[in-house]
Amino acid sequence: MYDIALTVQSCLRADTTVHVAWVVDGSAPPTEAVALTPGGGRIGTLLDGAFDVDLPELASRVGSGGGIVDLEVSPLAALAGGLEQGSTVRIAVAPGALIPEDAWEAISDRRPVAFSIGLDGDRFTGATIADPAGNRSEVVDDHLEVSLSANSKVVIAGGGPIAEAVAAAFRFVSWEADVVPEVSAATGIMATLSPTDAIVVMGHDLEISGRALEAAVRSKAGYIGSIGSHQMQEMRREWISYRGAAWDDRVHGPAGLDIGADDPPEIAIAIVAEALGHLRGNGS
Repeated sequence: MYDIALTVQSCLRADTTVHVAWVVDGSAPPTEAVALTPGGGRIGTLLDGAFDVDLPELASRVGSGGGIVDLEVSPLAALAGGLEQGSTVRIAVAPGALIPEDAWEAISDRRPVAFSIGLDGDRFTGATIADPAGNRSEVVDDHLEVSLSANSKVVIAGGGPIAEAVAAAFRFVSWEADVVPEVSAATGIMATLSPTDAIVVMGHDLEISGRALEAAVRSKAGYIGSIGSHQMQEMRREWISYRGAAWDDRVHGPAGLDIGADDPPEIAIAIVAEALGHLRGNGS
């Protein structure tokens, strides 16, 4: 939802129309959303892309004020999203300007937020800030109540057993975790991170891991773990310094608390513990 908030804020500053779509009926958390821009532009996906082809047309269907649309699950959508063919999914489509500015600011800061959207039938009438209560999006009487909790994210630049173990350990503590072996894809995701997020860089190739670490230190991520030997850390430090990037106190290398870890699960535990301690102000 963080990248959606950035897109909406950017469009609103430029006085450009933008709509946001998300699932109402609980088939997906409201943190899974799509930003729709004029000309068919789309940021994000819903239900593994089950309704991506339908989304551009929904904004015009609900009108300028937004509303809720019931979509029948086609055979293709059922296959893509793991849904029951012929069932109905309710999707909310709201103009970005309808949702209070404070809500977008909270989302971009990764803070819990909630808002209540008035309903006249299936059409929206206005929105106000409410009290957060987990992750939910449901119709209550004549309002659509949406509540978003703050979910942190980690991007693991690299692959293999250690990367998968690190991702699993972060997911165990309710983080979103992406393992991205291809460095250009990883650097693109890093650019969307916030100070409550983390990056873990690994790999034996100095140029590949150096490019990933350079992107990491240029990002807003609050914790950066650099896996490898002390020698590799010095080589990476020199590599990014030569390119004008600074190795700051967010970078922990070798990554992980010193617990004598020597296999992927232990290394993962050490890294998660270090990241949490650093982000919560209890670590170096």
